[in-house]
Order: sequence, then C-alpha cells, then structure tokens
Amino acid sequence: FTIAWDSQQKKWFHLYSDEHIKSNNPLHWSKHFFTWNVSCAECHSTDVKKNYNASTKTYDTRYHEINVGCQSCHGPGKAHIAWAHKHEPSDHHSRIVKTPMQKIEQCARCHSRRHPVSIDDRFGDAFLDHFMPALLRSDLYYPDGQIKEEVYVYGSFLQSKMYRLGVTCIDCHNPHSLQLVAKGNSLCAQCHNPQGNSRFQSLPKKLYDNPSHHHHQPNSAGAQCVNCHMPTTTYMTIDPRRDHRFGIPRPDLTISIGVPNACNRCHRDQSATWAQQQIEQWFGKRQRGDEFAHVFAKAQANTLPSANPLITIATDSQQASIVRATATQLLLPFEDKMALKAKLHLLTDKNALIRVAAVRSLANVPPASVTSDLLPLLHDPIRAVRIEVASILAGTPKHLIPSAQQDAFEKVMQEYQALQESNRDLASGYFNLGN
Repeated sequence: FTIAWDSQQKKWFHLYSDEHIKSNNPLHWSKHFFTWNVSCAECHSTDVKKNYNASTKTYDTRYHEINVGCQSCHGPGKAHIAWAHKHEPSDHHSRIVKTPMQKIEQCARCHSRRHPVSIDDRFGDAFLDHFMPALLRSDLYYPDGQIKEEVYVYGSFLQSKMYRLGVTCIDCHNPHSLQLVAKGNSLCAQCHNPQGNSRFQSLPKKLYDNPSHHHHQPNSAGAQCVNCHMPTTTYMTIDPRRDHRFGIPRPDLTISIGVPNACNRCHRDQSATWAQQQIEQWFGKRQRGDEFAHVFAKAQANTLPSANPLITIATDSQQASIVRATATQLLLPFEDKMALKAKLHLLTDKNALIRVAAVRSLANVPPASVTSDLLPLLHDPIRAVRIEVASILAGTPKHLIPSAQQDAFEKVMQEYQALQESNRDLASGYFNLGN
C-alpha cells in the first residue's frame, strides 16, 4: 500500500503525498511493483525464497523470519546452535565476516541499488557473485555522484576515500542496536582529530571540529560535519537519508552543471554564486583538476565530442572503481577505433565492476566481431561478469563458438537462463528469455 505507519510520530502517512499515481501506472498500489514478494521481502525478511510459479502466476514465498534476524547478517545458524547444545569449546561456527571488504559487502546485499545475478545468495560469497550494483546512472545520481533517487548507500560509499582506505559500515554504525556509535561530531572525531587514528595514517592530524575548519558558530547546524559532507535527501515523505560519498560542498558545480550543493540546502535564500564566494573567502581560490562531473554531465546529455575524456577517467587507477566503471559504460555510443581499443583493454581490468561495464560498452558492436574478446570472460571468477557476457552472446550461433569454449559457453548460458527463469514475475525476465 501507499499508506504506512510512522512508528516514531505514531501516525499514518502517505508514501507519495505529492504524486497522483493513476491505476494504470506500474507504481500504483494495486500493481506489480507494490507486491511484497517481488523485491521488498528479500531485504525486510530473513532467508527469503520467492518461489514464483509462472504457470499459475502465483507466489509460494517462504522465509525463516518475517523480520531481519541474526541469520540475515551471520548466515545459516544451524551449526552454531548444534555447537551450543554440545557445550564443547571447539569451533563455534559463529560465521563472523572479518575483512573490511567482507563487512561492507555483507551490508551491501541490502543497502544497495542492485539487481540479482544468481538464483540464490549464498552467505560468504562475493557480492558480485550474486548482485550487480547500479552504476552512477543519470536517473539515480547527479553527474558528480550525489544521490538523486533511492540508491541505499553502497554506490555512494564506493565513491569515497573512506571506502578505499578501509573504513567499514560498523566503524560508524552499531549493527545490533542500529544506532550510531557516537553522537554529533564525536562520530567523525573518532578519526578526524589532532591525534588521528592509527588505522589511517594518511589522514591529516588536525582539529576539524572548530570554526577554523567549518566557519560556523560552534554547535550550530552549520558546524555539524554531516550537514556539509553528508547532506540529506528525503524519500517516501518522512525518510531523510544522508549521502555516503562524503563529498565536499561544491557550489561551483551548481553554477557550472546545475547539481545541488550542501551550502544552499541550508542557505536557501542565497545563490550558489554567493556560496562559492564564501568558500573562496575562507579557503582561497583552488584550482581543481578535471572533474568527472563535467565529463559525465556532457556524456549523459550526448554532447561529449569524443571518447577521450571518458577513456582518461576509465583508465585512471586513482579514481573510485564505480566512477571508472561508469565512465566505461558511458563509452557505449562511441565506436571509433580508439574507443573500441579502450573497451577491449578494460575487459581485462582487475576490478570486476569495470569488466562488467566494459562488456556493456560493447552492446552496440556486432557480437561476431568481439566474440573472441568476450569468450575468455566465460571463465571469469565473478558471476556478474559471466552473466553480462551471456547477455551479449545469447544470440550467437553455436558454430561461431570454438569447440574448446563450447562447454564453458553452454554452462554460462545455463546460468543466465536459470536467472531469467527465476525472474519470470518481471517483464525483464521474459524479455531476456526472448532474446
């Protein structure tokens, strides 16, 4: 339903009070996307099995718990319970993820805008073996990477320096109480302080929570770290969500390409030009390098004259992987020799997100002309890459596949077909099967 209960304010509210959604719209409450089984259940309940029957057009959905329980994050608990009953001090099978990447990917399974690439999400597997996150698409993100639509954090966090340096979700969030680990600026001051943090040696040691840094009255809204570096966007009427890319206020980008900026979210009576002048007064005029925001803005508007700026970003190892992958995917309409060479080179990038994007960038190229380049990816260790290759090669006649690769080709196509069969409650499942 589009009516929900606000558990904090203790009242009913309309999810989309500013929109009149007609009954023939897929987002109407009576239509497909408001069916609990389709996509809501898998993140709001534990160990959900959708079990859609295409012949009867019915669901037989099963779950272990109606809410998010221990096994949602820690995986199957059967062995742990058996250990507890034995009272033996051996392996307790607690299934606690250990590395920063594992911790982040465990949260990302639900806290991301993504689509499945497997039938069943197995605990402990790599995130990209079961899901593919949305890249910085123009309908979801602004050209500079700020959140526009609901993207559920992960894609934003991938853009941040914090992610690249090993900060994890639980450095700030208590996963059991669902509260922040500290209040106000004390949360950021765990690391951003004169003593620093031994885990992050590259972080400048200085006093951040001070007017010399934020240039606002102490304890005011403008002095709160999150209001400048994690501005909110409100979804579903009552749900303000903070941007986890941890960017800096950039009113200059508002002036040049029209994206929002943190300054004018508070100073609504002032212009972006005024905000930029304030920043220059405090910090001086700073010469910034080529911003991917300008390149993405032009590419998304189909006004980029050549692929060169995108190639520069896609091959820049200093850029965030999701930024590089987005630049790679935006190479799609460019079909000159230099662009094609870059696309083929990026097929072998060590980052799987970029390999997926490189495969997508070849979607307009006749499959027969790139089959030999795509075939090695049938053996890619990451399922998201293999599934993307399958979507490109799905219509390739079998005689064009070398005999040495036919077993791998058949196996990946079976993976792809099984995935689409599991999504026959979605139009995309039928569309992909038809292709």
